[in-house]
Amino acid sequence: MVTWDPDGPGPATPVVVLGGNFTAAGNVEARRVVAFDPVSATWWPLHSAGAFVSACAVLQNGDLVAAHYLGTNFDATVMRWNGTAWVPLAATFNAMVNALAVLPNGELIAGGNFSFAGGVAASRIARWN
Repeated sequence: MVTWDPDGPGPATPVVVLGGNFTAAGNVEARRVVAFDPVSATWWPLHSAGAFVSACAVLQNGDLVAAHYLGTNFDATVMRWNGTAWVPLAATFNAMVNALAVLPNGELIAGGNFSFAGGVAASRIARWN
């Protein structure tokens, strides 16, 4: 779960983004990722193509990213929401990504059960800049 402002410094208020292994939120179909607008009390889907979403974060530029478990060979990847769909941001991991964090310098840290990130040895922690 993470707080995200989809229009940056625009007039809209931030929303809460939830990831997991679900198919609905409230009365809205939402496959694995959903945003909740606390002002209007409405849910809107950010559908994931993966088997489930295990972590979410917001980059310094305001981009929403999420760790998607792909459901094949235990692979996972970090993807960025482009406003209409999820697009790959980082290379594939060979196992689950359980946490994402953004450092003050903007680097994205992934933690999980993986031993490789993008084919490079990474013992449960990797950095993307």
